[in-house]
Amino acid sequence: MEHNQPQNIENSVQLFYDDNKISQIRLHLKDLNPEIKNKKLIFSHKHFNQSIILFYEKHKTLKNKKIIEYYTNSVLESYFVSIQTNKFKVTKGYSNKGILFSIEKISYNSKKQINFVENWIRNLDGTITTSKEYLN
Repeated sequence: MEHNQPQNIENSVQLFYDDNKISQIRLHLKDLNPEIKNKKLIFSHKHFNQSIILFYEKHKTLKNKKIIEYYTNSVLESYFVSIQTNKFKVTKGYSNKGILFSIEKISYNSKKQINFVENWIRNLDGTITTSKEYLN
């Protein structure tokens, strides 16, 4: 699926093509609520079960936690909670039922460069996948 990328993503239209025909239209919308980001209304009969879908993220901070919630048609799908210290950033992903499905841990050195990234993911079949990548 090919697409054209608008310069200013908010309040813009993005077209996606399959076989030289428009297969999806995305309207990128600005919201009056400053917590709402990446809001888009998608029209597509080919790529989704529903032909019209509203996607958006809600960004908020509670104490030292950054939270991003992901919504489809105003229904919470998943959310991620991040906590950052001088040495680590830990992000946990949860389903809309509060079930933990991912953890990402990023380690920083004294120069604020990434030492390693460690991931833990619960797959749909219940198995766990882990990885650790050293960068410095």
